[in-house]
Amino acid sequence: MLATFVIEFTLAFIVFVKYKLNSKTRVCFFTLICLGIFQLAEYQICRSSHGMFWAYTGFAAITLLPAMGLDLVTDKNRKIWVSFGYLLSLGMIAAIFYFGMIQTAVCGSNYVIFSMSSAATASFTVYYLGLLLLGVVIGMQNYFRARKVGGSQKTHFFFWVIVGYVSFLFPTGVVYLASSQFFLKVTSPHRTRRT
Repeated sequence: MLATFVIEFTLAFIVFVKYKLNSKTRVCFFTLICLGIFQLAEYQICRSSHGMFWAYTGFAAITLLPAMGLDLVTDKNRKIWVSFGYLLSLGMIAAIFYFGMIQTAVCGSNYVIFSMSSAATASFTVYYLGLLLLGVVIGMQNYFRARKVGGSQKTHFFFWVIVGYVSFLFPTGVVYLASSQFFLKVTSPHRTRRT
């Protein structure tokens, strides 16, 4: 956790120093900062007595990530989606803090397990996956638009952004569905026995 935090903050520093900060590189910089904050929070949960403070801090940091991804794939003509994403993420962060959505944060061997109520888990999952899927749709639209126009640099950029999204969503989605009660209910319908 600590090593990952150092790597992510180092990469953020490199982005800040090496590249001119524009709308896209700024998003990359803050994404790395948020990822680093989450790793630091996980480390602190495992090492300190202020676990819940760090649980909320880390959760707030990762809650911003889908909005930042949306910002990365959205072009200038569709900035309404970016505003929507950030407003939604700030609303979710406010709800997490206001309603005390995190019940416990338990240190595992390689990661921290957050416990939330089923309603909180469902609302966060819909928020998180909803923005990620919206990012995929917008990224694909921009990819095909750039391909049609013939912009090879933009085509290349959007292709790799979509690959990044899918490489995160597909394995996570498979594991989530395989381990969820929803999947078990769908694949194993109840059979009633008559006596």
